[in-house]
Amino acid sequence: MIIPIMEMMFHRDFRVRQSSSVLMYQLVKELENDVIKSQPKYVSIETKNEILASMFILKYDIIDRVATQAAQIWKNIIDNQLKLLKSIIHVLSKQIFDLVQNENLEL
Repeated sequence: MIIPIMEMMFHRDFRVRQSSSVLMYQLVKELENDVIKSQPKYVSIETKNEILASMFILKYDIIDRVATQAAQIWKNIIDNQLKLLKSIIHVLSKQIFDLVQNENLEL
C-alpha cells in the first residue's frame, strides 16, 4: 500500500512528487502519527524509516514548490530532527545513492 506512494515521491514530474508528498502526509496523519513513534503499530520500522527519509530528501528538491511543501510537512511531523536523523541515516544514505544512480537528472 505505501510502496507505490513512496515510488511516486521521486517521480520525474514535480507535480506527482508534490501530490505524493501530500498524500503520504495525509496517510501519516490517518495512522494517528504512528509513523513518528519509536515503536510503530501499523507499519514496520523499516517502512517508517523509508517514509521519513523520503520526506527529508524531498525538502531539498530542485523545484521550490516541492521543497517548500516537503519542508512544511517535515516541520509538522518531526519534533527532534537531530535525533531522528541519527536513527535513519543508513536508510537516508541508501536512498540518496539510489537517486544519484537514477537516470532522471532533475532529481
